[in-house]
Amino acid sequence: MVTGRAGGLPSNLPLAGATLEVYEFAPETGDRLGSAIHSRTTGGDGKWRPFAARPGAYYEFALAAPGYPVQHVYRRPFPRSSAILDWRVRSLGESDKGPAGSVIFLNTRTGDLFRDRDSVSIDGNAPPELKPGPNGGAEVKMRLNATKVQGARAILNDQQLTVRTWLAEDNHIVVADFLY
Repeated sequence: MVTGRAGGLPSNLPLAGATLEVYEFAPETGDRLGSAIHSRTTGGDGKWRPFAARPGAYYEFALAAPGYPVQHVYRRPFPRSSAILDWRVRSLGESDKGPAGSVIFLNTRTGDLFRDRDSVSIDGNAPPELKPGPNGGAEVKMRLNATKVQGARAILNDQQLTVRTWLAEDNHIVVADFLY
């Protein structure tokens, strides 16, 4: 399901009118391997399925919803099947809207990220907001001074994922989504 925001905060309410496109991409470059292999616009229930992933494939999920930036979520291959894969739209902060640059989020679903414990980098740089200890959060954000869409390597410990630097000035957000 695709969910939205209410009063500037995330909600668990379904979002109608969002379009989700799925692309297979090359893990070394982040380049799309052809056209969308799945595309769906959500109805009142926010549902975007069904989608059957190919084992071993890397996928970009491009989520476009009225009033929100286009969100490009890059994922490593799915380790197993799942009937649940929800997406929540994001907003660009005022400081993220600039003449040049790409806003990239790195997140994990296994718990908090810690500067003292985890090796985290985006395009060779440690995200400045990565906290040293507990309550660091499961996500960090970094703004790259990109002037064009190109590959950027995201690293979380022993995992790597190459994403594309979609530009914030063109109303895009990038997410490197690590499952484990």
